[in-house]
Amino acid sequence: MKKKSLRMLAWLLAFVMLLSVASVSVMAVPETNADDAVAVAPDSSDPVVLNAEDFDYVMYKNSNADTPVAKEDIVIPAINYTSESGSEVKAGEMFGKTDVLIWESTKGNVTYTFDIPEDAIYNIEFEYGLLDSSERDLDLGIMIDGEYPFFGAEGFELPRIWADAADFRVDDIGNQFAPEQASYKGFVKKALFDVSGASVYPIEFKFTKGKHTVTVVNNDSESLAIANVALTVPESDVPTYAEVSKEYAAKGYKSVSVAPIIVEGEKASIKSTRSLVPYADNSSNLVTPSSPTISQLNYIGGPNWALPNEEITWTIEVPEDGLYNLGISFRQDQVVNGFSYRHFKIDGETPFEECTNMQFDYDTGWQNLKFGNENGLYDFYLTKGTHTVSLAGTMGNLAPSYYKLKSITSEIGSFYIEVVMITSESPDRNRDYELFRTVPQFNERLQKFSDDLRSLVSEMKTLSGESGSSYIAAINNMARVLDSMREDKYQSHLYIGDFYNQYTTLSSWLYEMQRMPLCVDRIQFVTSGSEFVIKESGFFKNLAFGTKRFFASFDEAYSRVSVTKEGSKTIKIWVNWGRDQAQVLNNLINESFVPYAEKELGYPVSVNLELVNADIIKGMLSGNAPDLSLHMARSTPVNLALRGALIDLNEFKELDKNHEDTEEYETFEEVMDRFGDSAGIPYEYNGGLYALPDQQSFYIMFYRHDIFEQLGLSVPQTWDEFLAVTAVLQRNNMNSYLPYTKISNAATVNTGVGGLNLFCSVLMQNGEDGNLYNAERNRCMLDSPTALKAFSYWTDMYTKYKIPTEASFYNRFRVGTIPIGIMAYTQYTTFAEAAPEITGRWSIALIPGIESEDGTINRTISGSGTGCSILETTENPVEAWTFIKWWTSADTQSRYNTNVESIIGTISRVTTANLEAFEMMAWERGDLEILLEQRNWIVEVPEVPGSYYVSRSVDQAYWNVINNESTPKDALTRWNLEANNEIERKIAEYS
Repeated sequence: MKKKSLRMLAWLLAFVMLLSVASVSVMAVPETNADDAVAVAPDSSDPVVLNAEDFDYVMYKNSNADTPVAKEDIVIPAINYTSESGSEVKAGEMFGKTDVLIWESTKGNVTYTFDIPEDAIYNIEFEYGLLDSSERDLDLGIMIDGEYPFFGAEGFELPRIWADAADFRVDDIGNQFAPEQASYKGFVKKALFDVSGASVYPIEFKFTKGKHTVTVVNNDSESLAIANVALTVPESDVPTYAEVSKEYAAKGYKSVSVAPIIVEGEKASIKSTRSLVPYADNSSNLVTPSSPTISQLNYIGGPNWALPNEEITWTIEVPEDGLYNLGISFRQDQVVNGFSYRHFKIDGETPFEECTNMQFDYDTGWQNLKFGNENGLYDFYLTKGTHTVSLAGTMGNLAPSYYKLKSITSEIGSFYIEVVMITSESPDRNRDYELFRTVPQFNERLQKFSDDLRSLVSEMKTLSGESGSSYIAAINNMARVLDSMREDKYQSHLYIGDFYNQYTTLSSWLYEMQRMPLCVDRIQFVTSGSEFVIKESGFFKNLAFGTKRFFASFDEAYSRVSVTKEGSKTIKIWVNWGRDQAQVLNNLINESFVPYAEKELGYPVSVNLELVNADIIKGMLSGNAPDLSLHMARSTPVNLALRGALIDLNEFKELDKNHEDTEEYETFEEVMDRFGDSAGIPYEYNGGLYALPDQQSFYIMFYRHDIFEQLGLSVPQTWDEFLAVTAVLQRNNMNSYLPYTKISNAATVNTGVGGLNLFCSVLMQNGEDGNLYNAERNRCMLDSPTALKAFSYWTDMYTKYKIPTEASFYNRFRVGTIPIGIMAYTQYTTFAEAAPEITGRWSIALIPGIESEDGTINRTISGSGTGCSILETTENPVEAWTFIKWWTSADTQSRYNTNVESIIGTISRVTTANLEAFEMMAWERGDLEILLEQRNWIVEVPEVPGSYYVSRSVDQAYWNVINNESTPKDALTRWNLEANNEIERKIAEYS
């Protein structure tokens, strides 16, 4: 009886609490008391689906399953549009074609009218070319009869096409290096496709008989020229090989006797992404060409050729009409015990259905594919002349499984948020949550999720033949947790941690499942029935090759990045980078710096670029120091300057007098204009400037707009509003995130206090008195009233408002339990590349600030970064200055980034300090505007002698408060004294 009464009382209290939070809050009042924020309670009768997808393409396609495919293409010249709105389009000539549509504004829309002969399914194809030389793809929306036909139609990507800008680059010892990639200047034909890869074929649109409009919307993306807009017969309507073979026989096609047609993989004509560059493999003698002693480019692809619709095209010359067999030399060592799939085309057309799903088996070495089936090799009919062949990434047979898994994962993620809003992420083990009663359709949904996952496992086993693959194991583990929660319903909350772990693993596999890496050595066509040209291997050949490679590794040239030339002045540079980045820099030096220096100075300059992991001071003491150093840590230039180890760059202002009449010469002031107004401040000491900034990073705010919309929240503009949003999230058992880097080693300290956390940003947002140092930069001002106010406000965010001091923002943002947070802007490419399950659900915004009396919001932020300096010991200061002028220029920084991204991927985007180069990178245009605006708010924090101790002092004071060991005032006062003692000691030591 007593238990029953307690339960009734609990239900009554729960009901009262529900009523108290049932109203919707758009934004809490600026005075951020936790009690003032009003949470949004979910409707008790319906499941809360935070990540619900609208009517997407697969649903749209399934709804049109009974509609026949079109029989003929309908092509309209792009200049024959029916209407336009805000596009400012005009007719003109471009890339050798006349009467094409020129769309330079990147805005507005253009509408075409098509007369459809009968109900049918079509692809929509564009013959287009991009006009500018940026790095972005084209982003177009498609409306049919004035409406977007399905979710996602508002934003299709058409790729920017890339080509090698020149022949392979070769250094003085014979090593080959990939050429730069240039935007292709010409027209290409591309049908709209599903970026996610859930559909193997281009997007299929339904049109009923009669007149229909197709409106093309330029989403503020790129300037382009369009020759034709076409509704084409769907690519999915492709005959099988059996049907094509019968057609060949009926037409009397025969084999011919000609030499094999061979095209090397590294000799691609065009590519759909700039990362598809040639590579060198000198580990095997099976690849062609091969060398054990030097680096020869001999294949294309690898991890950078992995995603759906990434396409490489080659050009071949066919000597005679006839039937040919296809062979491909490849390596597929990434999809373990599985397949990598490719879609093969000739002249942009799929020869037969089997070409849409070419399978490349797993093996650690190079293999040879002879394309066919159990009945023999497939014949291809080729006519005499020039043809193109292409391979495009596809998920092949796994595409339907990927779509299903993505859909299930989205639903499971929404379910997890519902549960966490009741239990939190750390439920009380002793509390009875009775989730099966409080979460709508709890048991039914768990059962459905589990059934769907296990059904998916069965499908994938049938497709892959591998029951133990990592994908399948991850899916089974998720199903196991779901079953446990359903079967142990009174203890289901105890599985929240396991649920989270398995869900994040499943989300990660979504990213991996899309990826189908492949390396291609060569493609060959041989006359039907003849032998392929295959490089033979054997024990003694392998032994000889390996032995030569082993002894070559002892040669000094093997580890050398650059070679100097006799008769020229030489500057030595140390870099502690990866070899790929160093090689990119060396290529740019040979191609760009050498002619730049000769033009600027009137004589040749060579560069000795060395990969060295050593301290510069030790190099100076040993007499082997470089002339200059790149990417020096934030605090290093001032630390070296006070020791007299660096040259004051202001000395080079004198050079400007010698070039007053020299065209294209950039003065010292013009060089400094490349960067933000305060970018040089961290490298100043006693009136001197001891480094030019080459990297600069800053914070930006990330938020999940899908969750914000569900909870009725607005993007916070001030810190008070940020805390109000945090209060609402916490009432729903979610949270916010603020960055904090725990100081654990000297490298962390050298980041500088402005890049470790938000304290300096909050301090400077408090107005003119918000300075970390006095005007003379010889005393820390942590004991000022403004600093104490800022420090108290900042630490209150962690203590009073319970923002976590440590959390995996990447994972919890993906899951949705931290739907808003502040991180370095570099997180942008990580979410864009590695979190496909939240594509279209997150955005970036300006950092919150402090509102002034006049109503303006101060969003000042500190930054972080690196600089490049010239050592005092150099014998070639003018040449070294010429180099860092070149290195920090917009052209060099842009080219360096393009090359690094092409080799390593978008996730390696360079954090350049050059504003123009930053703007040239492949950002979404709307996001770029936000990034540029936030960048304008950067005010860099000075570095002073002993400033490393200021970073430690802020860190120690922070933890004293967080751990309840001290009040903010006492902690800051104590550690301010410690910091000033170290600053005074350092100044006295080196004065």
